[in-house]
Amino acid sequence: MSIFQMCLYFVLSLSIVLVTMPFLIQYLKKLSFKQTVSEYALEDDKKKAGTPIMGGILFIIVPVILTLIFVKGIFQDLDTLIVLLAFMGYGVIGFVDDFLIAVLKNNEGLKPLHKFLMQVLLAVVFFVLYRSHASLEITLPITRIVLPLGIAYFFLVLFMFAGSSNAVNLTDGMDGLSSGVSIIALIPYLVITLKQEKIGLAIFVVCLIGALLGYLYYNKKPARVFMGDTGSLALGGVLAALAMITKTE
Repeated sequence: MSIFQMCLYFVLSLSIVLVTMPFLIQYLKKLSFKQTVSEYALEDDKKKAGTPIMGGILFIIVPVILTLIFVKGIFQDLDTLIVLLAFMGYGVIGFVDDFLIAVLKNNEGLKPLHKFLMQVLLAVVFFVLYRSHASLEITLPITRIVLPLGIAYFFLVLFMFAGSSNAVNLTDGMDGLSSGVSIIALIPYLVITLKQEKIGLAIFVVCLIGALLGYLYYNKKPARVFMGDTGSLALGGVLAALAMITKTE
């Protein structure tokens, strides 16, 4: 993949989000999918009440569609499909959580146990798909020591996906924070996927970075939209999936 192509995919993804996000914001307002704030929140945070949530829908849909369009033989590229599945799967969990919050008008959403069980189910799916074409071993950084984990690799996968998705979710507490640090975290994976010649994944990552940058324009302080659990869980899931697929666990 040439530098020109990478720039083209990046600009296209960025432009689509920049142009379409205002329409999504208005639609979310119309549906009353708005942020609710705890009565115990700080005064500055209470000003965020009424800001639309679920803005993450757009930076999920755009990179996925562009990847499906531009990656040749996408349905034979199992690595890329696993990452897309993780991205969308954890996005669905977040969407359910956001939907419950928007409908019930409180910050409870999915019960922690239910959310964790859904994450476990997805981790099982990813593990089964992954073990069909990859080794269940990890390489310790710096030392280059290889540890075959066997079935124990499943528990590592579960820890990675649950930990990463919830970590990004907890980071999503200030305007521009979660999307900003996610862009920084994704840049090395663009380099890694290119170095490993995983072109499908590289296309997806560069499209995702572009989409996140477009979202960040509307999420910078004062935020006009929040990604919600829809976006934060998806980003955590995709980071864990990229680590698994590129063997950088």
